[in-house]
Amino acid sequence: MTPLPKPSVDTGAGLERITAILEGKNNNYDTDLFAPILARIEEISGKKYLGGMAVEDAPFRVIADHARAATMLIADGVIPSNEGRGYVLRRIIRRAIRYGRRLGIVDPFLFRLVPGVTETLKIFFEGEKIRGSKATFGLIDEDVVIAEEEARFAKTMSVGADRVGEAIEKIRRDAGEKTVMEGATIVFPLYDTYGVPLEVIEEIAQDEGVLVDRAGFEKALQAARERSKAASKFEANAETLRDDQIDPSWATEFRGYPEQDFVSLDGARVLGLFTPSKQGLFERGDRLTAGQEGWVVTDRSIFYPEGGGQVADQGKFLWGSEGAADVIDARRSPNGKTILHLLRISGGSLGPGELVQMSVPEWTRRKTQANHTGTHLMHAALRKVLGESVRQMGSLVSPDRLRFDYAASRPTTPEEIREIERLVNEEILRDRKVSKAVMSMEDAKAKGALMFFGEKYGERVRVVDVPGFSTELCGGCHVGRTGEIGAFKVTSDKSLAAGVRRLEAVTSLNAVERLQRDEEILANMAKTANVAPEELPTKLRETLDSLRRKEKEIAALKREGALSGTASGHSSARGTLSVQSWDAGVQEIAGVKVLARRVSSLPTNELRNLADTFRSKLKSGVVLLGTELEGKVTLLAAVTSDLVSRVSAHELAQVMAPAVGGKGGGKPDLAQAGGKDAAQIEPALELGVAKVRERLST
Repeated sequence: MTPLPKPSVDTGAGLERITAILEGKNNNYDTDLFAPILARIEEISGKKYLGGMAVEDAPFRVIADHARAATMLIADGVIPSNEGRGYVLRRIIRRAIRYGRRLGIVDPFLFRLVPGVTETLKIFFEGEKIRGSKATFGLIDEDVVIAEEEARFAKTMSVGADRVGEAIEKIRRDAGEKTVMEGATIVFPLYDTYGVPLEVIEEIAQDEGVLVDRAGFEKALQAARERSKAASKFEANAETLRDDQIDPSWATEFRGYPEQDFVSLDGARVLGLFTPSKQGLFERGDRLTAGQEGWVVTDRSIFYPEGGGQVADQGKFLWGSEGAADVIDARRSPNGKTILHLLRISGGSLGPGELVQMSVPEWTRRKTQANHTGTHLMHAALRKVLGESVRQMGSLVSPDRLRFDYAASRPTTPEEIREIERLVNEEILRDRKVSKAVMSMEDAKAKGALMFFGEKYGERVRVVDVPGFSTELCGGCHVGRTGEIGAFKVTSDKSLAAGVRRLEAVTSLNAVERLQRDEEILANMAKTANVAPEELPTKLRETLDSLRRKEKEIAALKREGALSGTASGHSSARGTLSVQSWDAGVQEIAGVKVLARRVSSLPTNELRNLADTFRSKLKSGVVLLGTELEGKVTLLAAVTSDLVSRVSAHELAQVMAPAVGGKGGGKPDLAQAGGKDAAQIEPALELGVAKVRERLST
């Protein structure tokens, strides 16, 4: 233990606690920091916040706290997802939504609390993240992101509720009197796969008189957490190597920059290595032999370890007369002082003290460097075209492409993309010298260097500078002059989430290959269309317009055939059109008209239109239709409004679906099922008719 230079006590007196003391409150939630948020919850729910940590206020406190956490996470660049911190954000939002149900709030509401959060916290971020007069913390609209997540969760809940209902029906069908939902095999998959909260599962089960095996669920949940924890540790610590496994005296000098050894290095000394244990972990070892894989630490290296968006280098180790190994990965050690090389030994054996020759494929490195400097130029061009408020959210630099995620309040226009390409290519053609210098963090900030998203920096940092255009902190591999990039071309621009976009681009030889590929595709299309390349757009529009007209004509003929009562609309024993009345095959069950018919291949929207036509003609009745199109079966059940209390289209779709090998459901008046077995369409319709008969008889 080392005594602190200034012994002190951490009181835990953060902003909320100090505010509570100054305002004479006994808790954080009754302070001005939460007042605007709680007032908004009162307004939305119609319920009163009592204060004083009343038990009845628990939903208010959870919602207010989670609304603030979610807003700040999104402002910091986190987007709801199914992994990492994005998953934490998703769970926070969904938990707040569930507590909203306790206050009787059914519609999306959490996004409406964002202004209250920003109002209370904006003073602490003034001049740092606030954008204009709108109270948001950056380029991302937090309320939009939360609103989209609420809508997504509502959809999940809808689908999830159906899944819970199906599970309960299956339990009753398979187990008779058994009315318990197994925690591990039934409840946990509903929670983990479909995102249905346990509380919701229990609510539905209680309504249906079914018990939930909570103990089994908790056991499965704990097992999943342990697996997640193990996977996280595996990923974070270079194949489960711990900091205390790395000799503190070891240090690796990176020599892979162009001004150093670049792609070839002789005489690197092996400091130590790690071999796989029986438990699948890695431990200090004496030698690696042919066929083995293991991590190797050397005193010098030209292999760039994954970081700063740049992928790890791959290449070769050679030593002695027979020693050879493929380098399949490179990582920075947990303490940051050494580079770990994951080797697969193909010849000889390797141990500490050996001198090795390292090599990285030259053009792999050159293309990676071009892409990395290209990323910096693209970032600078984005800021010039879209404004300096553009915020980098992440990047990927590999030999074959570059990817750049950034915060944006709107889609980037094609004209803006072309302007970004023009600016970057101009800098390439100027062939400016790309300088790299190590300096103090204070000097880097004074120089106006942009910091790379997700990186941790020490007191001394490396600044990559394209004079007059781009200055960023970066430890990655870069070209010596911008002219080495050759060319730059954006290949895609798409939305990742509300307020976040992704640009992908190519440079160097990859840009040339992209041009050659596009030219070949264009030439082949022009040859197929028998027109010159510049005439392709006109030819394509004419062809598509003609195709759409013919599709409409065919659909109209099929509808007419279906209304005439024929199976295909144009078949007869002698090849002439067989026309029957529209109500051919209509049967009456307990005074209700029921039409069940297989019709010729119709898309779903046309099948719905046909069902509506039949319903209007029946005035009161049930319509069951089946069709097959391009190998897919669609079944439709439609019930007139006066009968939905007696016969449910949703139930009819569920009854028919298994016959064609699918699933179905929908609303009481209109439902749909899908499947693949077209031979079973007629039997499926018969099952629907039987269910109608059963319902009407009871």
